[in-house]
Order: sequence, then structure tokens, then C-alpha cells
Amino acid sequence: MPQPPKNGKAKMKTFNDLCAVFADACSDIEEGNGDPVTGLIENLRTSAQNVSGLNESDQTAIKVVNLLLPAVNVISSNIVGKYVRTHESSIKNISSVVRRNSYEIDKLNQYSRKENIRISGLQEVEGTDDFTIFKQLCEKIEVDVKKEDIVACHRVGDPKKKPRQMLVRFVTRDLKFKIFTNKKKLKDDASLSKVYINEDLTLLRMKLLQYVKKLENVKAAFTRDGKVQCIMKDGKKFTVENPDDLFNLGEDDGSYGRRNVSYSSSFNKSCLLSVSSKNENLSKNGNSLVREDASLDSYVTLISDESSNESVLNQDANPRSIKIYSLNVCGIISKLKFPDLEEKCADYDILCFCESKLDNLDEVEFSNFVKLPPLNRKGAKHKSGGIVVFVKEFLYSNIEVLECSSENALWFIVNNILYEPVLFGACYIPPERSDYSSIDIFDVIETELLKYAVDKNCKVCLLGDFNAHTGKKDDFVEMNHYVSESAQLDKEIKQNFDFVDLDALGICKKRSSLDKSVDNYGNRLLLLCKDLNLLIANGRLFKDKNIGALTCKESTVVDYCIMSPELFTNILDFEILPYDPMLSDVHNAIYIEMSSKDTCMPVVENINVDIDDSSVVTKCKWENDKYHEFNDCIDEAVIHSIVVKLEEIDTDLIDNIVVNSIVDECNSLILQAASKCDLLLEKKVIRKVDNSLKKKKG
Repeated sequence: MPQPPKNGKAKMKTFNDLCAVFADACSDIEEGNGDPVTGLIENLRTSAQNVSGLNESDQTAIKVVNLLLPAVNVISSNIVGKYVRTHESSIKNISSVVRRNSYEIDKLNQYSRKENIRISGLQEVEGTDDFTIFKQLCEKIEVDVKKEDIVACHRVGDPKKKPRQMLVRFVTRDLKFKIFTNKKKLKDDASLSKVYINEDLTLLRMKLLQYVKKLENVKAAFTRDGKVQCIMKDGKKFTVENPDDLFNLGEDDGSYGRRNVSYSSSFNKSCLLSVSSKNENLSKNGNSLVREDASLDSYVTLISDESSNESVLNQDANPRSIKIYSLNVCGIISKLKFPDLEEKCADYDILCFCESKLDNLDEVEFSNFVKLPPLNRKGAKHKSGGIVVFVKEFLYSNIEVLECSSENALWFIVNNILYEPVLFGACYIPPERSDYSSIDIFDVIETELLKYAVDKNCKVCLLGDFNAHTGKKDDFVEMNHYVSESAQLDKEIKQNFDFVDLDALGICKKRSSLDKSVDNYGNRLLLLCKDLNLLIANGRLFKDKNIGALTCKESTVVDYCIMSPELFTNILDFEILPYDPMLSDVHNAIYIEMSSKDTCMPVVENINVDIDDSSVVTKCKWENDKYHEFNDCIDEAVIHSIVVKLEEIDTDLIDNIVVNSIVDECNSLILQAASKCDLLLEKKVIRKVDNSLKKKKG
């Protein structure tokens, strides 16, 4: 309890004390908790009620404040109301502009699909390509289709749930109209009773169609040329292209608002319309929502939003495999104007795109993917080059992005998913005669690759467009009996070389390739493979085995998958995918599937390998900027000694011992200089020995 002052009189309040109390009360008002103006005035009124202990002048000041409170309330309310109304009007204007722009984007999106059709219910046949199946369907409805009439023909949707929809894009619309004219003949064939041919609609227009056909005053609804056509029960006809057109059908903002019809736009999907209603007459058929009334010719299959995310929802922290997609996309923004690229990529876990042609202001997204920091070409006159990688959301926590010293290779490591950490390099090397290209790029990639592979102790997988023609030349060095005897290498020396027994791993020594040409970049790429003990997967695995399919302009092989030999036994599938002009201007995509650590290892014939021993191999890591330092570190006295020995050699009496001695001195001279300049790396090598050979020896 406070003590009274020594003079025995109570301390008198002042007007300043009341103001301080009012300020403390105002600071306790939380934003968003009611009307702040009302709260402030109420605090001031409460503070002014206790006037005991005030002198006469302070009491007069309090009375003046009480008289002014109503006026302050009115003035503050008017000011706040004015600003609120102004901002509300601005927000409405901005929302209106955004909505109109979104509708225009959707209109352009639909226009880009005018040459497309979607076919539902058409069975997938193992070993038969999609065009052959489509051609057989056209023959049954008496339409002649040639391969040159088709731009693209492929399946879309989850590959685990078949049959998937088939998306077909024609060169001209004439053939599309002919198919729509004859599609009624599908009813004459009982085997095609569940096959439907529809227009390729945007998601907005598909859902608008579903909404319109449920209205009580609508007699029939169908699509024509990408527009929803409505026939009312009173005989009137209307066209619907966006939600605002629903007013013409008697639907006001409240009626379709209660059905939760909302529109939003994003970069990759120009429209997304969410329609939900308790009375929705929709039936589920696989992954699709379809109309129960299948009597109309324009039967529309609606891909649900849930199906687009299903591939991610089905993934857990321990996937059975990782699917990787690599493509020179020749400008990713232009390809994302059409749905084909994003629909195709939904089936994969890692997307590696080179020649992305992005700059620092571009924002590119894929649904359910996380974008790694891209490499964009700097200092170019126009957008060119570049690399961008996307990984599925469930994988992102296991991705380690590494520093990239150049714009030609994007490095990242996948941890905890595969049998061991794998260093991936998404690469793009410009063509040999390009202004942005140089054969020194291979040196930079080799240096970075060696550094990360040693530091992180992981296997390697390179993917991308190397613009290198390697023909059928060997990408490995085989230590056979002839080479070892010619070099006079004894058993201990041969064991220190980092060679892999290709036969023991079940890897074809001779890879196939339909491109027989070899150029400078090709020879340099082969040298990189030999130096770092890597192998080209093209022409060696699965569907591309003994083929070596073309990857560019249907005439050359410049896109590669290059891996550590030990990874070959973890590959579940490998394919050079068919060329699709909707995905790239001239390149084919590479698809590779790797087994995870929770999947049984694939069985490879003729493998009987066990770990026998390990050793440390020293490899050079050359750096151009250390040229002068390296030159200064060379011991001139040792050079002089070697020269003297060479001059004293009698060519008639020379033997292997003398030659080996001089070679060892030269090697020692170079290694000592390199060691002083920090140009050597030690790499731990696991030597594998064929158990069957051990048994034979025993």
C-alpha cells in the first residue's frame, strides 16, 4: 500500500497525469480488435471521469475535452470512412482488371488448343505406339490419317491408372472437323461404346460446362470450337466463355457464388475454376469426373484437380524409384504456353531442362515441384542458354545444391533416397562454333566434377545437351593383357589403376549409336569419361540398348546420360523418348528411372562381384591460373640430372630397368611440383574382384 507523503497531504493529480494514463490505455488497444477510434475515445472518456484531486484549471480542461469528444468521433469516423471507401473502390477496380485479363488469357489458351482433341476410354496396348492405336480408331470411323497429319500424339495422366486420355494435335483443323463429323459412328461398334472424342478444353471451360448443364432452365449444353453452347428450355441459345456470361442465363453473382464458383490465375495454368455443389450430378470414373448424361455428342471428360496432384499424394518419404526427365527445351516459357509440357512432366520426380532461356526476372513454376536456383546466361544480347532443375516436393528435403562456378553445369546431390548419395550434373554446352562456347568448358566441368565427387564421396550422373558427337568410339580404357605387358606393369601397379571390370558389371563394352560422326567436342567428352571413369548410358541400356537413338533433329546424338559404372545396376528403365515439337524445337528427351534403397536390386546376368580391397589413387586437378606457380615449383636440378642420365645412355645396352628408372624420376618431378601447388586430389577407389576367378584360382 503506498505511503502518504511526509507532510500528511495526499498527492494531487494533474492534467498531465491523466494524459499519461490515457496514453498507456491506448497502447493496449490491439489492431483488428473492433473499431480503434471508438476504443481511443472510450479510453479518453474513462480517464477523464476521475477528476478528484485536480485543481480548477485542470478540471476546466477536462470539461472541454468531454465536450469535444463527440466532434472528434464524427471527424475521425468520416476520415476513416473516406479512406476505406477509396481503397475499396481501388481494390474492386484492380480485381475487375485482373478478372478480365484472366478471361483473356483463358481465351488465348483455348485458341491454342483449336487443333487438339482428347480421346477418353481408348485402351492402351503394350508394345503398340499411340499413333498406331489412334490410326486404328480413325479407320473404324472411316477417316484416313497419315503420320504427317499429326503434330503430337501421346497419353496424359497418371500412368498407373489406365487407360489414360490420349491428346492428339493436328497440323490443320480440317482433319479434326472430319473426325468430329464421323465420331457418331463410334456407336455402331460395341467395342468402342466407352470411347469418347472431345475438344481439348481449358480447365475453366470444362468446369463451366459442368456447371451450366446442371441448371434447371438449361435444356442442353455442349461445346463447339471451344465455347460452351447452351439451349434453354424456352428455346433461346446462349454462348458461355467465362463466369460473367452466366448472367445471361439468369444466374446472378449470389446464385453461382453460393455454389462456390471462383476464378484464380497462375503463371503455368492460365485458369483454375473451382466448382463444388452438394447437388452436383457428377459421377467418378477413374480419375475423371464425367457427365452422367452421355447421350450428347460432345461428351466431356473433366480431369479433376485431385488427379493432377495424385502423383505427389501417392509419394511418401521412401519412394521405390526416382524418375528423371532431361530435355533441351529450347526456351521453357514458350513451351509452358501449352499444357503439354506440364502434363508430361507430372509423371517424373526430377526435371532437368537445359537451354531454358531465362533471366533473373522470369518466374517459372511447375505444380508440385520445387525449383532449384537456376543458371541463367549473363551478358547475352538476348535470352539464351541456361539450366533449370525442378524436383518433386517430397524429394526437396533430400536435395543438396552445390556451388556452380560456371553457367554450363548445375550440380546437386540426392541424399537418403538412392542406394548411396548421387551427384547429378545438369549440363549444357553450346555448339562448337557458338560465340558462347569453348572447349575449355569441359575442363571446368571435369574440375568441378572431380572436386565434388571426391569431397562428397558419391557416384555421378551427368545429364544434358553436350553438343558433342562421339560416334561409337570407346568411352573407357581397358587394361588388357597386351597393354599391361607393353607397358611392363607388374601386378601391384595394375591394381592401383581405377579400372572397372565391365564384364563383371554386365555392361556392354561396345555401345551403339545411330550417329556415326565424331568431332572435337566428342573426343573431349570421351576423354572426360576416361579420365573420371564414367560411361555413356546411351546405346547400352533397356529400350536404347543396341540402338543408340538419335536425340537432335532426328539426325544426331548430342544429348547424353553419363554415369558411374556402379550406377548401371541400379537402373530400372532408360529410354530416348520420341520427339515431340510441343516440348522442344529439335531435341528428344531422356528418361531414366533409378531404384531407391528400399527397392530390391535388379538382377543383372553374369555378375559375381565382391568388394576385395580399397586403395587411394592420386589424380591431377589442373587449374589454368596456377600455371606460373606450377612452373616455378619444378626443380631445375632434377631436370638437369635427368638430362645428364639421358645423354649417358648407351642405346645398344638400354634395358627396361633404365627406362623405368628415368620415367619414375619424371613422374616424381611432376607430382612434387603439383603437390606444392595443391593440384593433386586423393580419391578412394574400391577395387572389385570377380569371385568366380577366386574360386578357379583356389
